[in-house]
Amino acid sequence: MKGTKRDYLASLESLPGIAYCGYPLEKGVFFLFADDISLKYAYFGCYLRDTRSVEEHFLQGEKEPLRRSVDFLDCYFRHQKAPLPPLDLSPFSEREQAVYQALLTVPPGETISYGALAGRAGIPRGARFIGNAMAKNHFPLFIPCHRVIRSDGALGGYTGGKEIKVFLLKHEKSFTK
Repeated sequence: MKGTKRDYLASLESLPGIAYCGYPLEKGVFFLFADDISLKYAYFGCYLRDTRSVEEHFLQGEKEPLRRSVDFLDCYFRHQKAPLPPLDLSPFSEREQAVYQALLTVPPGETISYGALAGRAGIPRGARFIGNAMAKNHFPLFIPCHRVIRSDGALGGYTGGKEIKVFLLKHEKSFTK
């Protein structure tokens, strides 16, 4: 997938049957976009210049993948486990999908370095590839890229911004106590 996350969000407008819902977070609204089959995209509203653009281009919906996504998030924030909703990983290469699958094995409250995740995904010396895959992740929180940190222990970047990454990591630390 080339282009920015904003470009991808704009490309969703051309797909038939895409609906959205907003999930309120302490740090703003988290937008979820889905068709009847799977979650297509999740986006932190703080990165939209105007959230009305979502309301103007998409219908608010009651699709099953949206309901399952909200259930997952409700459980996550109550410190409970829940099955992942169906995620559309088709825009990603096999290697990117392998990275996301490997990341799903990192439990809440734990972190992993870019290099260690590369090793776990079978991509030796692939830390840079991991960073690029994390930046492309359409499903923050669901595919927990906030758990990926630099090998020196520094946070590294995050789609939602470092403030949200810190918030999520603190939440997960309390999850494990």
